[in-house]
Amino acid sequence: MSDSLRHSLSTLILIVFGLLAAGSAGKPAAQPKAEPIPDVEPAFSFKLSEEKVENSDNFTIAIIQPAWKLEQGASGGDSPVDIGDLPKQFSKAMAHDFESMLTTRGMNVSGPFPSIDEMTFPDKKQSDLAVEPKIEIELKLPVIHVNTEYVNQGAGPVPMQSYVMQSPGGTDPKVTATGAVYFEVKEPLSNQKVWKKSVSDLKESKVCAQRAVSADRDGVERVLRGCVTEFLNDLYPKVMKQAAKYFTRDEMVLVRAQSKELREKKVY
Repeated sequence: MSDSLRHSLSTLILIVFGLLAAGSAGKPAAQPKAEPIPDVEPAFSFKLSEEKVENSDNFTIAIIQPAWKLEQGASGGDSPVDIGDLPKQFSKAMAHDFESMLTTRGMNVSGPFPSIDEMTFPDKKQSDLAVEPKIEIELKLPVIHVNTEYVNQGAGPVPMQSYVMQSPGGTDPKVTATGAVYFEVKEPLSNQKVWKKSVSDLKESKVCAQRAVSADRDGVERVLRGCVTEFLNDLYPKVMKQAAKYFTRDEMVLVRAQSKELREKKVY
């Protein structure tokens, strides 16, 4: 090979390498790949496996919409994760299943009402009792941790952020709930409490099935909300199963007698 041809080939190789280097320098750094985000729907449901009992004495119970007192633990970053209307859906399902449970056991139902104060005088007068569930739970969620890596882009290192869902200390992400669910029964006209039961010392936890890693915080939050939904889906039937043990017809007949005695002592 002649010197001139060798020189031409060397020059061509240098040009090609130069173009490749310039092209790679202009490419953005690879973003962290997001894991598939599952759609988790609320499935709050409970049904009794009992035969329906006829209401022989026009026994009526008003249902007050279950109230949430939710304390949410810190969820990483600078703000808590929004779990949307999950508490509202939980309460709505509980009111519906209370109605189904009480009617199956031979009691009429009115409502649900937002509160006893929202009931009219005729509503209160025709109801023997009013049941008011109260859900007081502290919900601790995983942390959304920010990872920063520096990627060399030719002009110098460039910071790239990704988000990962984990529990404090870097352990697998899990949702934890502590608190209690109270079931209060009141004499409607006086709003006087005549009976109370609870699902107390509530301590439940669930490890999230998916450990989300994404360059998009919204995507990680969506995975986290899915984990919370799964957790509440598991919690709901446990609470309602305990409620079913409390709200037997025989028990409510005894409570009605106390409520009637209280009502007779009052003048309306």
